[in-house]
Amino acid sequence: MDNFRRHLVDSSKSMAPLKAWQLQDVGFQAAQRVLAAPPTQSLRVLRDLSQNIPQQARSLTKIAVEPQTRREIAANQKSLAQLGVDPGDNVFLLNGLVIALEDTDPFVLSKTLRDEAQLSEGLRRVGVVDLTIAKRLLALDLRRQSDAFGVDLHGDAVRYV
Repeated sequence: MDNFRRHLVDSSKSMAPLKAWQLQDVGFQAAQRVLAAPPTQSLRVLRDLSQNIPQQARSLTKIAVEPQTRREIAANQKSLAQLGVDPGDNVFLLNGLVIALEDTDPFVLSKTLRDEAQLSEGLRRVGVVDLTIAKRLLALDLRRQSDAFGVDLHGDAVRYV
């Protein structure tokens, strides 16, 4: 009921333009609103915000952003900068793989999803259920040549190559 009353009060005000200082943190405030939503509603809140940001900007400016949210966003921007992604750019990551959407069609994306699911299933089959170990294994750079060893997870038995 309070949210509805707040909505009526906000919508009854004239559409006066917001000041630049009010818009400075609107992205952080939108993220905070999504994070504050119940898990079952967070996707709906994200959709509503992304589709109606001009209408909801005034109410967003009243949201206080938690320091933890600011730190997490800054850490994400720093790690994405290492991949060449600037703040405000879009990127599609799948288990740490950068997927170039302009070069990817639905069939290639479907194959990539199947390959990643097969990799995850292979890790589970050999007993890697601890997320920290799985993250370390998935973070390995397997593209470079190495004289060390590799693990083939395609069969039932693990083979060291």
